[in-house]
Amino acid sequence: MRLQWKYTLIINLFIITFMALFFVIDDVKLRKDRIEGQVKDISRGILIRDIADVLRATVQDLSDPKVIERELRSVVREMGVEDQIVDVNVTDEGGRIIASLKGWEIGNMVNVDREGYERISRGRIRIYRLARYHGRWVTEAIIPYPRSARFEDDSNIVIEKGLIQILFDAPDVASYLWELRLIHMIYVLATSISLAFLINLLTGRMVIRPLENLIEIIQRADEGDLNFLVVSRSKGEIGRVSSRLADMIRQIKVAHRERIEALGRMASGVAHEIRNPLNSISMTVQYLRSIISSGEVSEEDLNEARECLEIMDKQVKRLSQITDQFLTLNRPPSLQIEPTDLESLIDDVLSEFNAAFNGAGISIIKRYCGELKDVPLDADKIRQAIYNLIQNAIQAMPKGGKIYITTKLERGRFLNKAVVEIRDTGMGIPDEIQPRIFDAYFTTKEREGGVGLGLSLTLQIVEAHGGKIELRSKVGMGSSFRIILPIRGGNER
Repeated sequence: MRLQWKYTLIINLFIITFMALFFVIDDVKLRKDRIEGQVKDISRGILIRDIADVLRATVQDLSDPKVIERELRSVVREMGVEDQIVDVNVTDEGGRIIASLKGWEIGNMVNVDREGYERISRGRIRIYRLARYHGRWVTEAIIPYPRSARFEDDSNIVIEKGLIQILFDAPDVASYLWELRLIHMIYVLATSISLAFLINLLTGRMVIRPLENLIEIIQRADEGDLNFLVVSRSKGEIGRVSSRLADMIRQIKVAHRERIEALGRMASGVAHEIRNPLNSISMTVQYLRSIISSGEVSEEDLNEARECLEIMDKQVKRLSQITDQFLTLNRPPSLQIEPTDLESLIDDVLSEFNAAFNGAGISIIKRYCGELKDVPLDADKIRQAIYNLIQNAIQAMPKGGKIYITTKLERGRFLNKAVVEIRDTGMGIPDEIQPRIFDAYFTTKEREGGVGLGLSLTLQIVEAHGGKIELRSKVGMGSSFRIILPIRGGNER
């Protein structure tokens, strides 16, 4: 799982769990508050009803506002509910306040819409509701009462009705709201602290610690301490990067050691390769000196001197060839692509080994397909690659054997390929060294003065053509090298 998604998933799961826990606790508290509120509402409703009945009976026959206010204060005081009643307002038939216990709302309208007012007037319906009144939470009770009566004739009586607005103190609402705010504040605080702790813990375990591990690996590698590499225990992306980095540094260390060993072998091989021509040149120079130092130089001495000069010229060319090999290994070959008969080129290479084949008891078996007449390639470079492979095959069969050379044209949907297989019946290559045989300076022929450049140069040439080499070998059953070259348009470089 990607670090980002894993990190986000854990944080979100924690938040969801914490919120679910809070809502469960909050729901339990709400149920408890609801039960307690129902009990309080029942007792408060009985009290409100009793007070409302007394006040209505008190003011229903009064019309003077001052008398009404005096009676209201008297009744409230006698009932002992001064601390529970915030205000009492009495309206006329239009809903305008004409008398008030506190005198705050004289002349104002009671907040009841016309429909509600008509319902109260018609059905003697009482209204109970929670409201804000002069900055306090109150329970509002609105009840109708008959104000006065007048006779229009002997048969019709018109009863005018007003409203009594009784406002009871509701301190539990304020305390409930404060408690609710406090609970949510505690919830937010607890969530923030827990989330910060979790983020810190996750960041430390999933990001900081693996990064510190990664930094330690880099620092130790920078200081050259490759013997001790921290192994990351994290299974995340950073942990995998740390493990890969440690593995890469180990591989670099192994490759560096192998490179040093290869350079040692190369130095030994170069010394061997150069020593032989130099020894030959030195001996020839000494022989020439002995000829020249004699008093008389005969025609026969001159002929021998000419032969010595030819020997020296060949040895110098050999030294030049050795130098060119090392220079070629360190730079990509420049190709001169032209259509070439690949099978004729192979025959030309084989002709150079006729004496070696006869002397070593090696027979050549050719299986040509006859379809590789105009393959675009660098003839000189491919000739060198095939030469190196045949030479290796000869060296792998000191007691004689067979070399099978097969050509084939592999047709593909988008690209055709020319295939040359060179298979011998020699000793074979052990499995443990097969991955290294194309490495520069790797050789199993140190005693014979091998430098280990033949197969490396061969691979370099084939890859420069965009091709590849496949190896199949088993100890005691010989080896097979397949050169696979893509066939593209001519004149490519």
